[in-house]
Amino acid sequence: MTKQKMQLSSRPPQHKTKDLDSFINAANNPDVSGTSSVNKKNEHEEREITFPWKEPNVRDDLIKIFNLRFSERYFIKLEYLSKLTKTSKHQLCMDILLSEIDKKLNQK
Repeated sequence: MTKQKMQLSSRPPQHKTKDLDSFINAANNPDVSGTSSVNKKNEHEEREITFPWKEPNVRDDLIKIFNLRFSERYFIKLEYLSKLTKTSKHQLCMDILLSEIDKKLNQK
């Protein structure tokens, strides 16, 4: 026993305009369309900005790697400063970068 497939028509299916109109009107009515659970804020309300580094899943103990590319001249300067101050190149860069990042963010 084989199933017979429906023949394809060269014409698209005809929809009743009443059905289409009710579908469109339902989308504009939150009680019918199910969008009533969405809270829309008043445009005049001040939106609270959540910065990505303040998210609850951000950890201070997790270290991320980021490489810096220095010109040879600045790399030699960094090495010289490291030897002069007896501080690692990494620590010198961290001290400078972290404070500058915070300064830039506080300017805005």
